[in-house]
Amino acid sequence: MKLSLLIIVSLVSLLTVTNEQKTIKTTTENAKQVDCDLLPSVRSNHPVNFHINEIDSSKYNPRAFQDPYKLTIFANSDSIEKIYQEDYPEIFKKTDKGYKFKNSQGQEIIAENNLEQEKLYSKYEFKAGFENYVMILLTYFEGSQVVIIDLETGLAFTTLDKPRFITETKLYSFADYYGDSDIHFYNIETKESVHFSFQNLSIVDSYNVSNHVFFKAICMTTMEEKYFEILN
Repeated sequence: MKLSLLIIVSLVSLLTVTNEQKTIKTTTENAKQVDCDLLPSVRSNHPVNFHINEIDSSKYNPRAFQDPYKLTIFANSDSIEKIYQEDYPEIFKKTDKGYKFKNSQGQEIIAENNLEQEKLYSKYEFKAGFENYVMILLTYFEGSQVVIIDLETGLAFTTLDKPRFITETKLYSFADYYGDSDIHFYNIETKESVHFSFQNLSIVDSYNVSNHVFFKAICMTTMEEKYFEILN
């Protein structure tokens, strides 16, 4: 039985689902339970309306994806960093270890090098650019994230990993954490943000066609492939 889920999230809300809801039930001659989470927990800073649908593998077609919003990947982080320092001195004010930016709520976003302390390890690289945005990859002792700076406003925000633009102002990213996965959607104009967290599900690939975002994942308990789409 394919899963179709409509998610409506209230302002600054957290949807949690019970263990029973997280168990996907498939029907054969004998009832069989597949412990694989396709019902995520959701957190958002605004009311949202999302559809999540499980799809057949035949409907997953990355070749249908033609990216009109390609990032410019930087080959030399140090050289690019100096260029931004010269062109945008008010935004890229370097501290001893790196940079401190502010997001739209006035909260601090730190991009610094800490190469000595193993468990507090962090390293930043100027990684890519797109339109009026520059992207800094932060690598930690465990995991990573991307800081995106708006060169017009100087404000910054973070994504889970490489941002994938749906439009010039809407993007998403995803990351895997030891067999659990997160997906983050963000609207640059409205600052609206929504996170989906999946248990026992490792997302391995994704693409979008307009506002349909498709995912390929591995169910960590059965190692079977799962395919689903998120429509906003």
